[in-house]
Amino acid sequence: MKGIYDTIMASVRVVLDTNVTFSGMYSDAGASYQLLMRLAEEGFQPCVSVPLFLEYEQTLIERLSKLEQTQEEIYDFLDYICTVSVRQAVF
Repeated sequence: MKGIYDTIMASVRVVLDTNVTFSGMYSDAGASYQLLMRLAEEGFQPCVSVPLFLEYEQTLIERLSKLEQTQEEIYDFLDYICTVSVRQAVF
């Protein structure tokens, strides 16, 4: 029997803005970085659409000179995003 104060939470579905994604890659000092670190956590379900993913790619590659990561590392990160995210259709 479940009590009225059942503490089991469903997964929280989140969509990360492109600026959050870039900021998290740019610096490990802020909340954006902390959100990126939680992508694979249980109870945290990132969602991405094809247009949003393409925006991530375009933004990160265009601003590559501002990041410490290599282009290969950026594409590894983008592959990871695809792996852990739920694909969301755009209506």
